[in-house]
Amino acid sequence: MNFNLKKLTAICLACFSTSVYAQSINVDDVIDNYIVYIQDVNSNELFYPDVQKRHITIDGKQIEQDVTYYSLGDDQIFSIIIQTYDDPEVKTTYYFKENEVIAVFIEESNFSSRNTNKKFRNYFLKEGNIILEEPQNSALDYQFFIDLGATLAKNYLLQNTNSK
Repeated sequence: MNFNLKKLTAICLACFSTSVYAQSINVDDVIDNYIVYIQDVNSNELFYPDVQKRHITIDGKQIEQDVTYYSLGDDQIFSIIIQTYDDPEVKTTYYFKENEVIAVFIEESNFSSRNTNKKFRNYFLKEGNIILEEPQNSALDYQFFIDLGATLAKNYLLQNTNSK
């Protein structure tokens, strides 16, 4: 599967262009800084992707997943993308700065390329706290997915440290 991280980033960032301006000045500044950081890293850094294929069992059903880690070296995670192949198909993208989750984008689709059949959930975080959520009041339903990114990054970095 050929994946273009720059295109995904551009799409995700475009989703936020209208909602960012509705927030307070402080939140706007934080999110603007995150967007600039994500774009700069995508444009200027060399990634070391590590794709791990997994199968998980949910309610007795085997579900295939690809988990792709994009690192900037041995001790810095930039992004983790989890692609789950089921109905609905779910793609969860985490962005990190200094190994802290700063953004989570969740896209659900039913294998259709029409945008009307896609659902998006978008979260920006600062110091582990959600500072922007789209749609509003959806974070409680998706808290597991939001927290999962930090756990995956921690385990991945620990695994890389222990393998040396």
